[in-house]
Amino acid sequence: NIIEPVFPSKSDGGMLLRTRIFTIVLLIVSTALAFLSESIYSLMINCWTSQLVVVFLPVILALYAPGTSRTCVWTVMIVSTAVWLFYTFVNVCGTNMPFAELLNSSLYEYAQTCGAVYGFVSGIVCYIFISLGEKLTARISGDKVENE
Repeated sequence: NIIEPVFPSKSDGGMLLRTRIFTIVLLIVSTALAFLSESIYSLMINCWTSQLVVVFLPVILALYAPGTSRTCVWTVMIVSTAVWLFYTFVNVCGTNMPFAELLNSSLYEYAQTCGAVYGFVSGIVCYIFISLGEKLTARISGDKVENE
């Protein structure tokens, strides 16, 4: 659902090729993270934080806010993910630990969890402002708010 809007393709073959490439890349990254993690708990924190920040808000918006535009959902995803990654990066930056050791440290788990909460909250705030902005713009121009 993300590949087509970001990388549009004119043919089904091109879309299939892109999907296969992204699937292989995702498989490699996931496998590397699994081998670098020492516990199921750290893998669950990575899974929980990414799902909360990247997937949960758009699904909730699609289910309970039917007037939400595609632009609003994409912006919410981008802002919440950026806040989550930025917070995590800033909190683990400056440590001299190797990457594998850092992934299994309590500092990284704490940064991931707090970053996910901040990302989630920033996504909600972003949704409120963009939704109000779209409604205000539509009211000023006299148009109906676009549902994509």
